[in-house]
Amino acid sequence: MPALTLHAAAAGTVHHRAAAVAAFVATPDHWPAFHPRSAAVLGGRTGRPLRTGDMVREEIVGDGGARFFADWLVTAHDPGRTFAVRSVGFGGRAVQLAVTYTFEENGDGSTLVRRAMTTTVAPYEPLGGAERAAYGSGEHQAAFLPGLRAALAAAE
Repeated sequence: MPALTLHAAAAGTVHHRAAAVAAFVATPDHWPAFHPRSAAVLGGRTGRPLRTGDMVREEIVGDGGARFFADWLVTAHDPGRTFAVRSVGFGGRAVQLAVTYTFEENGDGSTLVRRAMTTTVAPYEPLGGAERAAYGSGEHQAAFLPGLRAALAAAE
């Protein structure tokens, strides 16, 4: 049986400039403010935008309130345009996630934010229906947008 790969994406507009939105998203201390499953981020570089090659550990709240850690490697960061991470450890599971954010300024002071996630699950890793829905649902991915809008407004 081959590995299972799921793709999900979401997009929406926020009323801030692309450079500011991208820097906010690339700063791990902000992740719990806008991502519904992020509980905390640990590490010495969490208060500034991460750079390509940086690593950070995130505490994630799973289904049913279970908590686990994900280790993230920044695979790309083009300030104001792209920010991408890949998991190098995901709660001891045979699951790898790659998340890419792209930022496109609309010319009116707002920015189109796109978030794409690819999840690859080893064939021997059990994956329940709720997890499959969470990893593969564009609706689940879009849940970060209201949080991002509110967190940016609160940071002003």
